[in-house]
Amino acid sequence: MTETTVLAVARNRRALSATFLTALLALIATLVGCSDAEKDLFLSPPSNDDGVIETGDGSIQGVLTFDGVAGGTDATVYALRAYDGSCATEFSYIHLTGTITDPEWNTELWATTPGMRSLGGCVWAEKLPLPAGRIEWKFVTNRSYDNPMDYVGSGQVQDLSGPTTPGAGGSANLIVEIPTAQDYYVFLSESSTPAQYFILDPATAPVASVNTSDGSFEVANLGPGVYELVVVAEGYLDYHVSDVTVAEDAVDLGTQNVSSADGEIRGTIAFADSPDPRPTATVTLLTSNGVTADEVTTDASGGYVFTGIADGTYDVMAEAPGYLPGTVEDVEFTNGDFITLDPITLQPGCESEHEIVEVLGEFNNWTPVGQMSQVESCVWEDTLTVVLSASAPQKLFMKFRTGGAWGVSPDFANCLAETDTLDLVGDVCMGDGNAPALGISFPATGDYRFRVNESLLTYEITLLGEVEVGGISGMVSFEGDPSPLPTATIEVVKPNGEVVRTGSSSTADGTFDLESVPVGIYDVVVSAFGFVDQTIEDVVVSAEEPTLLGTIQLAVSEECEPISDIVQIVGDFNSWDTSTSPMTQLETCLFADTVQVLVDGAGQTHFMKFRTGNTWDNPPDFGTCTSEADTLFGGGCVNPGAGGPALRVWFPQTGDYEFVLNQENRTFTVTLVTVVDLGSITGSVSFSDDPDPILQADLELQNAQGTVVATTKSSATDGSFVFSNLNAGTYSVVASRIGYDDASAEDVVVGEGDDVSIGTLTLQLQDVCQPLHEIVEVMRNGVSEGLMTQVEPCVFADTITVAAPGIFRIRFRTGGATDSTPDYGPCVDGGPTMGLEGDVCPVTNQSEISIQFPNAGEYEVKLDEFNQRYIITPLDVVLPGSLEGTVAWDDSPTTPPATTVKVFLANTNRLEGQASVVAGAYAVSDLEPGLYDVEVSAPGYVTQKKEDIEVLEDAATTVEQVTLAAIVECTPSENVEIVGNWDLFPGEGQAPHMTNLGGCVWGDTLQIAASGLADSKLRFTFRLNELNGPDTQRGRCLPEGALTLEEGGSVSSTVCRFLFTNQIEIIVPGDGSYEFTFDEQEETYTVRHLQ
Repeated sequence: MTETTVLAVARNRRALSATFLTALLALIATLVGCSDAEKDLFLSPPSNDDGVIETGDGSIQGVLTFDGVAGGTDATVYALRAYDGSCATEFSYIHLTGTITDPEWNTELWATTPGMRSLGGCVWAEKLPLPAGRIEWKFVTNRSYDNPMDYVGSGQVQDLSGPTTPGAGGSANLIVEIPTAQDYYVFLSESSTPAQYFILDPATAPVASVNTSDGSFEVANLGPGVYELVVVAEGYLDYHVSDVTVAEDAVDLGTQNVSSADGEIRGTIAFADSPDPRPTATVTLLTSNGVTADEVTTDASGGYVFTGIADGTYDVMAEAPGYLPGTVEDVEFTNGDFITLDPITLQPGCESEHEIVEVLGEFNNWTPVGQMSQVESCVWEDTLTVVLSASAPQKLFMKFRTGGAWGVSPDFANCLAETDTLDLVGDVCMGDGNAPALGISFPATGDYRFRVNESLLTYEITLLGEVEVGGISGMVSFEGDPSPLPTATIEVVKPNGEVVRTGSSSTADGTFDLESVPVGIYDVVVSAFGFVDQTIEDVVVSAEEPTLLGTIQLAVSEECEPISDIVQIVGDFNSWDTSTSPMTQLETCLFADTVQVLVDGAGQTHFMKFRTGNTWDNPPDFGTCTSEADTLFGGGCVNPGAGGPALRVWFPQTGDYEFVLNQENRTFTVTLVTVVDLGSITGSVSFSDDPDPILQADLELQNAQGTVVATTKSSATDGSFVFSNLNAGTYSVVASRIGYDDASAEDVVVGEGDDVSIGTLTLQLQDVCQPLHEIVEVMRNGVSEGLMTQVEPCVFADTITVAAPGIFRIRFRTGGATDSTPDYGPCVDGGPTMGLEGDVCPVTNQSEISIQFPNAGEYEVKLDEFNQRYIITPLDVVLPGSLEGTVAWDDSPTTPPATTVKVFLANTNRLEGQASVVAGAYAVSDLEPGLYDVEVSAPGYVTQKKEDIEVLEDAATTVEQVTLAAIVECTPSENVEIVGNWDLFPGEGQAPHMTNLGGCVWGDTLQIAASGLADSKLRFTFRLNELNGPDTQRGRCLPEGALTLEEGGSVSSTVCRFLFTNQIEIIVPGDGSYEFTFDEQEETYTVRHLQ
């Protein structure tokens, strides 16, 4: 047996931590601290650079006993390669949240499900059903978006295994295409940098279930390597077998014993002020690195208990609303210990986690006006004026910002979605700047008191009084009469600095008109970039008529402070090249540069921006001040912003253009300086073997330094090509095609405006085709099918298996890694679904060919690099079968109910198909041959199931007709009595009423002196509503005779209408206690001897 190291750790009962203030830097530090960026992925061999799971002929097998008993326990065994047991996660929970949940992005699952299972070593796993097609998700940490950071993706479709990145809020999702609807294992490994995800088919995943009959297991299809075996079973300690070396054969671990989790840590929580009633406290068991191992709440007496605990050192922390936390530190626990801690007494109060809290929202232009006052330890308050538009009430967005800036610490934000309209009182949740804002419905313009309680996580907004409103209007002019006019900002400010209204001047004529300004006395501040602010003091606003300010002139600022000293001209005319040289700074805020712009035809528009600071968005770049739909001629206004709209500029002809950016007045100009007459190179390509049809050649245009400046293809019609828009200079043209030797034209001189023809370049056929690539793989739905084999020069082949017919995404990856060299994909990105043969083209954007596979089975896939074609040939094709049948309803409804038929793989919950019943019939097609269960359901009817229905290849199987029984609601009788031949209540002469057990089921237990009965027989009926007669009494169904009741046993039967002679007869064993049960809806009874 292979020598291994055995380690037992506790089942991780992950629970929600009390505080989630882990920042991105801490997350990155954790990932770097527990991994080496160069190490293997935990499921991948060293030779695999793409995270694809390599399978082999090795396996790990053995027998598990549970507390010494083999079998009888459900358990799962994971075999993990490159496992790093020293890596410690910072998270208590990780949930997959996205389009795969019901409903989509369901955050309620964070509180109702445990999420992924921690396997130790920063590895998480979960088995869950995934639908076929595109899915999007994030790995959400600690049951909260963003705090701490989640694991997200690139926003592009990725393979079924790949990297994640820490992200928050609007960060891009992880996106993959799932080939088939079924259960999958989803893994997340934090032990690599970046963290990696894996979505694995159970058929190939390194996971096995333990045989419950004898405890045996085998994890098969393992490639060579060293593995960590992790055994997970509910109620038992997670069991680890380390350093299991697998080669090409089976490794037998013999018998391994898994121990149950035994012992506990318990205690009580007390409150210093003895409140009545006693609050419920949350008690958290924390590991030495601060991760929540478990979390419970106290019972009515303040008690708590933790069970299922791993060996280790823990802190026990208690929290309750309105009280300071209490902690017992360094509790040493060994499996089997029963530890009772001293009571933890919580003191009233709250320690605020913030020094600054501010009210920010649309009503104050998201600009703070002082800080909120700390009226209690954890209660903050401020009073602001909220101005509504003409319509009331009005929904306005806001947040309670902490730390004095966005992103310093989590803010108090919306617990729901921004689409929800909230009342003036409600709950807040902690979140970063991307967390949804509170959308508050304000009833009227007025003064409001804002209060937030960070202990209870609640807010309260109170209308202190409505205010009358008026208006302010005027006009802004600018020194120097700039054209177009800049935009000025107008702020209406209270004496305390609170901004109650903001607006902008028109770029057409400089006018402004601010409505709904509360009556009062204000300062009006007018500002524009590059100009000196003007303040009009003591402006009186009344409700009678608007206040007219007249014309306010802004003088040019003597000293301009540029947003950035580094500005680049970046646009589609230079392929948004961010390495271009910066503009020349002519003055403090004036920048200029000359750029050549190529124009097709009689004029063309190009998109562009003035990029600042050698980076996008920070500091803000200069884009249009209007809309991208607006075409600008010769210049216009610009506006700084992050991610804002680009400038759309008209260029009349090809030439050198001077761009001037004025950061002071936020304008730019574009002037044609020199008209450039550009030249061209034309020619054609031929092939020595005159192929029919004509092949296309790849052409490169190189400058005198050997740099490739342009590429194109020769025409598939006549072999011609053209390179246009060329500056004067010396060039080389190189033509190439796989299977042919290159041909070139050297030292081609192009003068200004020259059109140069180089004639025909002839490619000579090689004696033996030399493939462009040594490594080619078939990528199906983002997963490698393994290396293709070169079966002839420039032709590669592989065999793949298709489990069910459908459309699969195919790409031929070259070089052993994505985009290391151009792959082969569709010639038209996003083109139509293709058949089993078609063209391929070199691609570098991971685009894929959608190919329809008509049947399940094996296919040979060939790639012909010479002809740039793929050919897919069916081998052992398995033709699908189908199921059909009919459905009836026992109450023969006039309009049959909506009835659904679902087909599951036999003895599983794996849905393989479904159909609706139409005119009493159904059919489910495209089923792989095998055994299935058929489930028929309809509202108001009892669901029926037919099991182990065999589907044959290329055949329709008829299912026996299913009759659905209507669900009948039962109304019980007022009372039920047992009327018999024994003295039930001596001296009373009447039968007792039975007890209603629910619905139409009745029961009673009677002491009966059966020794005095004739023939030792009980003779009795069940009487309804104290009435005698066939309609209200139930007796024996003829011709049934007497039933014999054994000592300590029971008898059951049906009842029929009592016709005065058919009493129920039961031969009983003797005196004793007898239990009677009667179901008047099902018309059955049971008598049990209780001895």
